[in-house]
Amino acid sequence: MDLLDHDNLPFKLLVEFLSDDQPSPNLSPVAWNRLEESFGDRIYPEMLYLLTQMEFETDEARTHWYKIIQHREDLNQNLGREVGLRVALLDYFTNVHPKLKNLLFIEANLFMQKERTALLDELTGVYNRRFFNRVFQKELEYAKRFNQPFCLLMADVDNFKWFNDKHGHQAGDRALTELAEIMTRTARTIDHVVRYGGEEFALILPRVSKEQGLFAAERHRRAVEDHAFSDRKGLPNCNLTVSIGLAAFPSDAKEGLELLERADEAMYQGKESGRNKVVAWSPDKRRHDRYPLEVEIKFRLREAVDHTFQEGTTQDISMGGALCRSREQFEAGQTLQLVLFDDERGVPTLPLRARTVRLAKDPAVERGWNLGLSFELDSDKEEERLRALIEDKLQTLH
Repeated sequence: MDLLDHDNLPFKLLVEFLSDDQPSPNLSPVAWNRLEESFGDRIYPEMLYLLTQMEFETDEARTHWYKIIQHREDLNQNLGREVGLRVALLDYFTNVHPKLKNLLFIEANLFMQKERTALLDELTGVYNRRFFNRVFQKELEYAKRFNQPFCLLMADVDNFKWFNDKHGHQAGDRALTELAEIMTRTARTIDHVVRYGGEEFALILPRVSKEQGLFAAERHRRAVEDHAFSDRKGLPNCNLTVSIGLAAFPSDAKEGLELLERADEAMYQGKESGRNKVVAWSPDKRRHDRYPLEVEIKFRLREAVDHTFQEGTTQDISMGGALCRSREQFEAGQTLQLVLFDDERGVPTLPLRARTVRLAKDPAVERGWNLGLSFELDSDKEEERLRALIEDKLQTLH
């Protein structure tokens, strides 16, 4: 359920309560039980989030909601007048069950406008990473609770760095905006289109099987391929294309981070096998052989203001990525700038870009982390240099 969609039930109920704060049959426990049967128990935590910006687990939210309804009735009787929902909720969370301290009053329409702005990508107008981080896990939990399928698509613009360098950043921005418009038109109403970062987009597809997800992904791929992009001269087939990876719940993964990692892996398999493809993740297809090689590595966030690099060491490495030891904690999905070093000479060997796909505490080091990286190779030359580095390291072991 989309917090920003005016058609979602919690938003409609909130508007009703705030626009006409009078006794309503919708406030009766019986009515809410019926709503829960029809729309699921997520109405409780989402309604409380819209009203208070506080997040609760579903069972706790349901308990609070019915207590707020009862508290309003008690206030009506004690004061001898009708008490609005907002007053009852405010008194409940400040005096009965203290949760709110530094209160800020804001007009509902202004709040929703600010909330919408905070969750939208400024350039393209689709949802941003903040929205993805909030909604992705909720959609997955909903799929688990109601035993429904669920798909995640990761789409990356092919040859975008070359396009950006050739035509300039303004042309690149126009292309990303057009791409977002295409995907929004092609998606269903209940799908979520997200600019995940840079030239990469994520699509959350609720209640979709893997077969249906493949059909949807191919529909998106064709829509992009058929679109006449601005500034497209000099491109292969005179157009931009995307590579799309798909992972499905529960067949491919049962947890969010694993699902994200596998959709990402499938996407890069599509890029490496020719681009402009849809690839579904499969356990039978490991993209690259991994080698237990220790290579000195330095990395930092791509968008970081501080240009200081953190140091680490690879535990294993492949043409697709690496597992590294790090003292710096990076969230999954962040884009890093990397430099691989020649250990013997101590000189920079290969600058790369990578994305974090996995983070786990290193049990062997007090303040250490195991960081999973997915390389983003922009050219055949980078691939050749990385392959040469791995082969050189393998030869030193024999």
